[in-house]
Amino acid sequence: MGAFLLSGCAHTGVMVLEKGQKEPLMGSATGSLVSGTFEVSNSKGIKCSGKYDPLTQDPMLDVTMKCNDGRTGVARVLRTGSNLKDGSGFGTLSDGTEVKILLGNMIHYAGAEGYWHKD
Repeated sequence: MGAFLLSGCAHTGVMVLEKGQKEPLMGSATGSLVSGTFEVSNSKGIKCSGKYDPLTQDPMLDVTMKCNDGRTGVARVLRTGSNLKDGSGFGTLSDGTEVKILLGNMIHYAGAEGYWHKD
């Protein structure tokens, strides 16, 4: 989710984990010179989409999202890796649900111990 390349489009995988839920929302982000968008969904029919600034080279990215169940939210993602396509961050949905966002290769660490286990 970010300023990947300054020519053409760039895609990366996205996973959104809702605290207290077992099934993540999964999808992809697409960045171009015109827009930065992402879409994620799960098998329960929950879909969320969002926007971000695709041209920023800042590793810290602010993301807005809207879900088909009426919830909205904001998150901050710290991007890393080549072309800033990997990263992770946290946010909150309008109903108070905390979310963890993973990008690119960070998706492979979704089950790692850490923040979610500090209740």
